[in-house]
Amino acid sequence: MKETTYMNTDPKNNTENPALGTSSAKGDFSKGKIPFLILKLGLPIMLAELVVVLYNIVDRAYIGHMGDNSTYAITGLGVCFPLITLISAFANLCSTGGTTLATIARGEKDDAKAQRMLSTSFTLLLLIGATLTVLLFAFAPWLLELLGGDEFSLPYAVGY
Repeated sequence: MKETTYMNTDPKNNTENPALGTSSAKGDFSKGKIPFLILKLGLPIMLAELVVVLYNIVDRAYIGHMGDNSTYAITGLGVCFPLITLISAFANLCSTGGTTLATIARGEKDDAKAQRMLSTSFTLLLLIGATLTVLLFAFAPWLLELLGGDEFSLPYAVGY
């Protein structure tokens, strides 16, 4: 009986890898021109960041046209920004750390370790997210007042 291998160990053989559902040639970043590889990896990240910036611009424009209370609403939004940055920092911690470790494991051709790294990173992200959600909702008024919210902007900041 012939044994089936799921790991492509021959670098000259770029056949399909059934365990991953991808071709080993697609994920090989050791070949090619470096500027092209940087663009290939960086462009999706740049587009994602652009979407976040556009979201914030539209959000502020919409809130700025709310009427008489728009000044307080914009202030409330600004007061929230450090907490939003804190949440983003923890999300980046888990995603960047997890993908870096998974990429190293993939480079070592240890797909099981790479999968564990990604699973652990995702689980950690969920746990930190749930913990931050509970803590920030529980202490939102106090934290937002500490960050500069006043009696006029605080209701908008807490709502946001």
